[in-house]
Amino acid sequence: MNDELRFEADCEGVRSLLPQYLAGDLEEEERSRVGNHVASCAGCAACEDAERELNRVLRQAFSPDQPALGLQQRIREKISAAGAPRRWPMPVAVAASLVLALGLVVGGSSGYNVYAAHRFCQDAADDHEEEVVQGAPRRWALGGADLQRLQSRFGGGMPLPERIGEYQFQRARICELAGKDFIHAVYAASNREFSVFLGPRLPQNESEIPRLKMVRTERVGATAVAEYHAGPVVLLVAGNHSLGSVLDVFDEWTAGR
Repeated sequence: MNDELRFEADCEGVRSLLPQYLAGDLEEEERSRVGNHVASCAGCAACEDAERELNRVLRQAFSPDQPALGLQQRIREKISAAGAPRRWPMPVAVAASLVLALGLVVGGSSGYNVYAAHRFCQDAADDHEEEVVQGAPRRWALGGADLQRLQSRFGGGMPLPERIGEYQFQRARICELAGKDFIHAVYAASNREFSVFLGPRLPQNESEIPRLKMVRTERVGATAVAEYHAGPVVLLVAGNHSLGSVLDVFDEWTAGR
């Protein structure tokens, strides 16, 4: 491997570890490796700054003591005031957008143990790779009555949005993550696709809206996964695109609601 390819591989690996690095979840040796690389690489340093800023903006925007009313407008105002860099890891951006689209609130506690949480990420990444990237034949609901019947199995009170920012709903099916049924929905824009997993039980009306907490971001092979929990509700977003524009997605959703 030549120096240029080795450098790119190092950057990809380091950027995939930034969430754990900033959360203090890495072993000392790995943390030192990431820190040394970031200190010598302007591109990865910019990604670290962006990750820190995203964490700060999300903490402020989704403060659990704030009511859900006007949440979208507050997020738009806070992000505009932050003057933040405009690109973050794609699954984090999409998950944040879906939280808005479904009217969910971030800030609650997880209802699943660490082992189940890891299995959710692993299984979501495997499903995305097999069913979306490789295009394994599956029976999908493309919309209409088929999609309504699928969603009714999970309460039916939180329909999947037709769009998430620039991404358009394509298809959905029932899948299994860590032994539990989930909705697996696929969204796409241009040549980019990502998977949204929602389950295993959803609230039936707005009075049951949960408080979601980001549990982890994880890379499984080429797939990055962002995971949120709220009691019985789990939201995961999986994609093979490492960076995305969270501000653009937020702006499009808040402007359209």
